[in-house]
Amino acid sequence: MAPISLAKLPEAFIWPERDRPAFAAGQPLNEPVIDLAGFLAGNEASTQLAAELVSSACRKHGFFQVINHGVDTELTYAALHHMDEFFRQPQHEKKKVRGFSDGHSHRFASKLPWKETLSFPFHASDPTLVLDHFQAAMGHHSFSSG
Repeated sequence: MAPISLAKLPEAFIWPERDRPAFAAGQPLNEPVIDLAGFLAGNEASTQLAAELVSSACRKHGFFQVINHGVDTELTYAALHHMDEFFRQPQHEKKKVRGFSDGHSHRFASKLPWKETLSFPFHASDPTLVLDHFQAAMGHHSFSSG
């Protein structure tokens, strides 16, 4: 991954050197990898192992990578595209959507956190729920379905 130039970041996001995490750039992350193939096949031992690995990863790392999850690659790419489309919107547009958070930036006195989140309900019985939510909140900036 190419290094991020601090010159391209808005000043509000550049934290003083003393407040930055002690992380050596280029150091491997070694995130836990959870293989769900056995779980999806109904194998009890694989299911138990996957559950233990998820539990351990959440306690030790706070995140993990999932492989062999059965989610269609095209659907994954479409979701990433729509996510990028949303997060590239101006802040005032994103704030129209219930479930958007800019990392609770009001809690920070000087520099902003490097995160934004979006949470929304989804129900398989109503596949248009998410699209309807965005179109109602953002109007002319509505997104295509995917």
